[in-house]
Amino acid sequence: IVDESGSMWVIGGETFSHSKHMVSKFDLSNDGIEMQGMWRPVRAKGDKGPSPRYGHSAVIHDNKIYMYGGTMKSGHTSKEVWALDMETLVWQRVETAQGRCMGGRTEAHGPHKGQQGPKLCGPIHSMGHTATVQTNRMIVIFGHSPKYGYLDTVQEYHFKNKEWSVVETSGYPVKGGFGHSAVWDDITKRIYVYGGYVSTASTSAQISKELYSYDPITNRWMLHSSPDQSGWGGSNGGLLPNTASHRYLHSAVISRGLMIVFGGNTHNDTCLLYTSDAADEGLGVD
Repeated sequence: IVDESGSMWVIGGETFSHSKHMVSKFDLSNDGIEMQGMWRPVRAKGDKGPSPRYGHSAVIHDNKIYMYGGTMKSGHTSKEVWALDMETLVWQRVETAQGRCMGGRTEAHGPHKGQQGPKLCGPIHSMGHTATVQTNRMIVIFGHSPKYGYLDTVQEYHFKNKEWSVVETSGYPVKGGFGHSAVWDDITKRIYVYGGYVSTASTSAQISKELYSYDPITNRWMLHSSPDQSGWGGSNGGLLPNTASHRYLHSAVISRGLMIVFGGNTHNDTCLLYTSDAADEGLGVD
């Protein structure tokens, strides 16, 4: 994740040579001739902190780095939320309050008629999800849970009241999974979710090339993977045929309506771009 000054913070993760430091920082400098970068470990203060893990998420809000979930060395998948103060470098375990839950509806038919179904409440033990900040909310999309398997859920953490909710969504029936990417676009006011390792049936999964978007105001999903399935009508908002590749464990950023996807696990090593029509028309992006 990148802060307002342009420094990149790396939190946890799996490495071939295990580092003693949970946090690293990469700073760029310009001497007038060329850009130069330097890595340095960040030594957190205090006697408390999260254990090493991978598959977690990390976002910046109000000068703190919020880390959620992930899988530890023991194999345990966490539902912890930790916050690192970027000035004092002190970790704090964040206690969440239960917000909305998903499910719990009364069965209208079948052998369980009249009975209330189970509720799904957060935070969920999860890894491989994404987290995106939108105003005062951290929006957590999909992931994999040791209890529930491939998640097609959207969770929300409210920074002010510390409520954690599992949101009821509508629109396109998305397939849950992990290892996807998610970016917030200020132009269309949507979160774009691409790729991942997704569930196709109760006992099978595959690498995805789908591009979805999620509206955090209406809680509605749309599919953009092909012109006839974009949800925008006609070819507006859809991808051209054969442009997207099946991919997971990649990274993605967005700049002026241009979503740039890099790396990941696929059949070949490529970099691809996705530009929304809104960006082309509003900002004249080439």
